[in-house]
Amino acid sequence: MTDERTSPSSGWQDVYDAMESETSAEAPVNPCPDCGVESRRIFRRVFECEEHGVWALDRTGTPRIGTNPKRLNAD
Repeated sequence: MTDERTSPSSGWQDVYDAMESETSAEAPVNPCPDCGVESRRIFRRVFECEEHGVWALDRTGTPRIGTNPKRLNAD
């Protein structure tokens, strides 16, 4: 295996950063329902988007934003 410190291609990350290129080949695992940006997992089915706040997946896997006043208990 090539040592990245001595490899001629070791600066590929700097090049991608300068080009503002996305290195991920896959779509976000937990995309925000509003903007599609990767959301950080907080609990099992609860996620947080930096821009739009907290959202959750219901039992069917459908994104749910906000709260239902009739149902205050967690699923």
